[in-house]
Amino acid sequence: MTVRGHLRILQTRLAGRATESPEALLADLVPDLLKTLSARSGRPGVDLLGQPYEAEVGRPDFSVRDGALLIGHVETKAPGVGADVDAFRKAHDRRQWERFRNLPNLLYTDGTSFGLYRSGVREGEVLSLSFDPRDESQEADPDETTRLLALLTRFFSWRAIPPPSLPALADQLAPLCAVLRDAVRAELGARTSEVAKAAAEFEGALFPDRTRDEVADAFAQVCTYSMLLARASGAQGLDAPSVEGALGHGHPVLGRIVRVLLDAQTERELGWALETVRTLVEAIDFDRLRQSQPLPGMTHQDQTWLYFYETFLARYDPQLRDQYGVYYTPQQVIGAQVRLVEDVLRTRLGLSLGLASPEVTVLDPAVGTGSYPIQVVLSAAEAARDRLGDAAVPGVVRGLAENLQAFEVLAGPYAVAHLRLSEVLESLNAGVAGEAVNVYLTDTLSSPYAEPAELTRLLEPLVDEQRRALRVKSEMRVLVCLGNPPYERGRRAGATGTVEGGWVVRGEGGGGRAIFDDFLDPVREAGLGGHAKNLYNDYIYFWRWAL
Repeated sequence: MTVRGHLRILQTRLAGRATESPEALLADLVPDLLKTLSARSGRPGVDLLGQPYEAEVGRPDFSVRDGALLIGHVETKAPGVGADVDAFRKAHDRRQWERFRNLPNLLYTDGTSFGLYRSGVREGEVLSLSFDPRDESQEADPDETTRLLALLTRFFSWRAIPPPSLPALADQLAPLCAVLRDAVRAELGARTSEVAKAAAEFEGALFPDRTRDEVADAFAQVCTYSMLLARASGAQGLDAPSVEGALGHGHPVLGRIVRVLLDAQTERELGWALETVRTLVEAIDFDRLRQSQPLPGMTHQDQTWLYFYETFLARYDPQLRDQYGVYYTPQQVIGAQVRLVEDVLRTRLGLSLGLASPEVTVLDPAVGTGSYPIQVVLSAAEAARDRLGDAAVPGVVRGLAENLQAFEVLAGPYAVAHLRLSEVLESLNAGVAGEAVNVYLTDTLSSPYAEPAELTRLLEPLVDEQRRALRVKSEMRVLVCLGNPPYERGRRAGATGTVEGGWVVRGEGGGGRAIFDDFLDPVREAGLGGHAKNLYNDYIYFWRWAL
């Protein structure tokens, strides 16, 4: 369709419209115009796919593909609304823009105005075609047609560029994960949606006592980081079966979670947002990232993974970073704690290799995104290198990895910890892509004698992991408990998924003597029971649990 033909058909439809939605007038006009002009711009394979004009804020009207490759999205507005997002007046349009602004290549159009936006920034000026619906001799201005073709050529030419470094990856991935989170949140609002049904299957195991926003966040981060981990493990396709296949050996729980969360039904609701994340992740060259330059002062280039999630979270959701201290502990603090533990192991216990000694079992009971285990691994590698030489590092670290255990109750950080720890082990030749890491999705403060939750056969890997976590809690002799537990006073249901200290405070089955009484009894015996309220805090529960 020519620009002239487009304008004349639009003029006719506007004149004859009765009850039809104004946006519906563009349902076939915009795809026809863009496909015609894409061929003129040298992209004959461009196609627009979508279910336009639903009464919702949740998704753009069209996804745009060049062959099999997703290259962008198109959002249509009613004729006359324009394509300048700063000029939108309706609350619906403004909310919609807030949801779409993180998309990397988005075209707004009302049929005569066209605006190109990339990650929230407008590219050039909004182009408006000369159009008067009362003028029956409507013609296209040749200069305007040329300018429109140039604008659309820029739109059609977008491709995901492989990030050159881990900070660049974090910076690019974060807004796309936010797009997915917002799409999930919108679908969770409709309890009959397939996304809501999929999330409900995991409610007790993955999303205990979570708000809708927290479920959307966990859903998005698990899916995003599972795809990232699958890509790092060599996966080419990133559909749910391919992700599960890539993660099946070393990360079976993540693989199965993705399979359940992203089945064919949820893909229909979230496909446009998922494809946006996939397009970037599929473009990543992990060999190049692993060879990127180290940060100043770093011994190992892969220590940049220590800062990856901090960069990601600062872009993804700064408020979330501040809200959940469980996600990030300053590296200087972690380094100091690890050095203190190393000193005790060597000078007091006579273990010359410190954390790398085969007699040492280390557990982080609130691992978050894995910063403590990573620092333990890097410190052990340095000790092995200094005392035994470079050739000894892989074997020493591999042995340490078998003795290194970690618990996390939040699904998002759990996925990130799997990715980061696997990458660091592989960088030290101490692990192979797909090998298991001992990071468990579990509530640390729950009873070590409880039976795993009853889940469907499809979720059996999650049950198996809960069984392994229970064995660590009840049977393993742990020499070092190391980490930074959450802090929250008087919480009845929140950041850790437990209620007032869980088994630590309530005891076995809620009726036996609780180990927390070992802290309370001396206070009461000293006549200071009124101050015992200050002990009811997550970090105190973790202290008692560790002891």
